[in-house]
Amino acid sequence: MSLKNWVLHLNVVVLRGERAIYLLDKNEKGVRQKVFKKKRGIKISYNKQGLIYFTCMNIKNQPTETQEKIKKLCHDVAGDYYDALFAMLTDDTKNVTAVAMKYYISESQLYLYRKRFYEAW
Repeated sequence: MSLKNWVLHLNVVVLRGERAIYLLDKNEKGVRQKVFKKKRGIKISYNKQGLIYFTCMNIKNQPTETQEKIKKLCHDVAGDYYDALFAMLTDDTKNVTAVAMKYYISESQLYLYRKRFYEAW
């Protein structure tokens, strides 16, 4: 994979390749890799989608204003299913099926809420 650029910020290294952005999180247990791929159904540029994705995944490290923005957008977009959308966007340990089953919502509805969230950002 050819790399276009890389950025070192705190304990996180972001590598941008041809088709995906890789986030290498260096912690005491080793290196954990997160992969971001452009979501084709969302009409936002690749870079902006990556910014939103990694901002949500690192919500605990974000300033209070950004955390509140994410929570407010989730509430505005998903209404009663705010918790489901928030879990989908910020918890990388669970897949969409697990979130949908936990909150009693369909996967397609979650994907629709995610699309609206990204476009409202």
